[in-house]
This record gives sequence, C-alpha cells and structure tokens, in this order.
Amino acid sequence: MSDDFQAPLAHDRRQMLFTSARSLVAVAIVASAAIVERTKPAEASCGNGQGNGGPGGNVNGNGNLCAGNCFLEGTLISTPSGAKRIDELSVGDFVTTVGGNARPIQFISVYSYKKSDPTRAWVDDVRPVLVRKSAISDNVPNRDLYLTRGHSLYLDGILIPVCNLINGSTIVVDPAEHLSQLEYFHIKLESHDVVFAEGAPCETLLTINESARNFADFYRAYGISASEEQPYAPIHSYYGRRSEIASRLRSAASLVTEVRRPIDVVRDRLEARSSSIDLMID
Repeated sequence: MSDDFQAPLAHDRRQMLFTSARSLVAVAIVASAAIVERTKPAEASCGNGQGNGGPGGNVNGNGNLCAGNCFLEGTLISTPSGAKRIDELSVGDFVTTVGGNARPIQFISVYSYKKSDPTRAWVDDVRPVLVRKSAISDNVPNRDLYLTRGHSLYLDGILIPVCNLINGSTIVVDPAEHLSQLEYFHIKLESHDVVFAEGAPCETLLTINESARNFADFYRAYGISASEEQPYAPIHSYYGRRSEIASRLRSAASLVTEVRRPIDVVRDRLEARSSSIDLMID
C-alpha cells in the first residue's frame, strides 16, 4: 500500500477515534448527571424554610417551594393605559397580558417586612432578587426589576423561578440595605397568566396563601376553589444542589452533543449574555 493512500487512511482513523472518545465523554457526563439527579434531595434549591411559600404564598405547580412570588413596591406593571406602580393598582383594574389581552385584577396580595434593628442586614429569605436592566434581552427588563426568589419569569415558553437564574452579575440577590421596610405586592387574575413587569414577562399569582395580609377579602369574594389552578405554562426548576450540579454536567456535555433541558438553555444564555453586554443602567 502506497504512502499516499496510507496517510489519509490514518487520518480518518484518528478522526473516528477522536469522535468516539468525544461521544464516550458525553455519555459519561450525561450518565453522571442522571446518577446525581436520582439522588437529589426533596427540598428546593431556593426554598425559604418557612414552609408556606413565603411572600405571596405561591407553591409552584411542580411542587418546588421557593421563597414566594411577589414584586417589590414601586414595580411598574403594564396596563392598557400605560405602566402603573403595582402598589397603586386596585382590584378591578386591567393589566396587559403576554397574549395581548387586558384582564381585570381579582386580588392583590400584600406582604410587609420591617427591621426590628435598623443596623442589621435583611435575612436572605426576604431580600429581593434584582434582575438588572437588559439582563434578559435588549431593554428587557426596561428598568431594574425587583422580585422575590420564587417569582417565575416566562422565557422560551416555560416558567422559571428567578432563583434558578441568579448569576452574580445581571441577576443577583439585592441586599436592600437602604430600605428599612420591604413591602411586596402581587396580583391574581381569574386564572394564572403572564404580565409585564418593567417590560419583562412575569407570572401572576397562581395560588393564594391564607397568611396574606388581606386574604379575608379574597375569601369573602370568591371562597376557596375546589380544584387546583393550572399554571399558564410548564414550570421548570432545579431541586437542591445536586440538581444544579446535574444541570452543569448537561451543559458541559452539550459541547459535544446537545442534551440540555429547556431551563439549562435559558440559564446558559443569560449567563453568556451577562458576560458580554454593557448594561444600560439609568
């Protein structure tokens, strides 16, 4: 066999071995992720330890208990007549949904936290998550957005609690050191939906917790539903540290072959964006 023929043959063999090795690495990584997730703990990675869903009392439809889902006082919500502060909205007011419909508010949930000692820091459970301006895409949100950890963003057709997207740069836990009181609000429509908060698509209230300050108003008007309300879209979340590690392993394997889940894709995209954009901060 001539040297001219053997050279490309050897090259082809090396390519085949390299491809096989990459595939085996990908399989090993995915298998490791599966093993990790099979031993995942029951608790959520961003739970608040309160056992009630925290501010707003929303237990996500997939059983993931995060620290509530509410907007910080002053958050602008899109309405047919323009953006309005959530703390200035009233039951019966209309808000604009992601589908373009105007729907009336059925209930407004309110939670307040005050410091007993002004010099002490807020506990992690009640600190808001800050989604910086343009963290999701250009001008989305159009201002800094503050919401509780369990509040879901509607991205790529799924709902993701914002606690799963914290990246230490464009999505962070805000210390709120300058505030002596944290007041959270959320709105419930007749059914679960997605509205725009600071221009970002965010879920409305899915369920109402009896510990809400004004729960009696809702109970008198509507009673308790006999059936469990269904979420607007599938809710994707990580469960505990092991689940997050498994997600990172899937992302690593995807350098060879795509095995990521929808939540992994969103998280990776926002992290890549955080390292490459100049945030347009007012």
